[in-house]
Amino acid sequence: MKKEIPPILGIAIILVIFIPIILSIIGRISSFSTIQIPVMSEIPLEGKSQELLEQALEEKNPSLCEKIKDKYIKDECFFTIALYFRDLSLCENIVQDNKKNQCKAEVLGNPSLCNNIEDEELKTICYLDTVFFLDDSSLCNNIEEKDWLNICKAVTLKDSAFCDKVVQVGNKDFCYLKLAFILKDTHLCNNLSEIVKTNICQAVVEKSVSRCLSLKKEAGIRDTCLLMMAQYWEDSEICRKIEGEIYKQRCYQDIKGIKIKKGK
Repeated sequence: MKKEIPPILGIAIILVIFIPIILSIIGRISSFSTIQIPVMSEIPLEGKSQELLEQALEEKNPSLCEKIKDKYIKDECFFTIALYFRDLSLCENIVQDNKKNQCKAEVLGNPSLCNNIEDEELKTICYLDTVFFLDDSSLCNNIEEKDWLNICKAVTLKDSAFCDKVVQVGNKDFCYLKLAFILKDTHLCNNLSEIVKTNICQAVVEKSVSRCLSLKKEAGIRDTCLLMMAQYWEDSEICRKIEGEIYKQRCYQDIKGIKIKKGK
């Protein structure tokens, strides 16, 4: 039987996928996606691959993933459907070793498998995503790096006091933002280091489209706000408000991915 991924994990996985602007706006949170592929500007958005990905996700059909030429998109296709079916064999089709190991860890719910990942940052991302899926705070104690230990405890214990202990500004922002989304608490957004981050955070939690539309268009800030809101609330109607075609395309696609990873 499939174990449904908690809603907050869905947003953790999808929240910042492919969108380079969020690297500068939200900072560290962009590293906390389980989709370990280059940012949007580095991915050749080959039309056929995108169409096949959308069809594969819509039909939950892994055989269509095999037809995708772009290796990053193909890996994401197998990863997403593997999580839906909790099918370890589908992880074996993933080309990137780090991505493959993360797939196995999340499908089996075993964070120790993340140790097979060589890159230390990706290993931490894998471990935390899996721990968040299991929602087991005791596993946080295996994390040596203090900031990520406190973030892990903040999220699994739903306690913002641990965010206060995070030292690095980008990490602290990530902690408060993630917790604000989990608890649907706009007051936590006030702890973010920049006003633009606070505005996006509050707009998303409040589901205030008008607040997103009031933000600047420059650097994709407005589209980023709408994208995050659409993903968070799984509302594809919000995608229609996005002006940038790449953001809009990704919005519709990511909402499909969120629902699949949540077992819908």
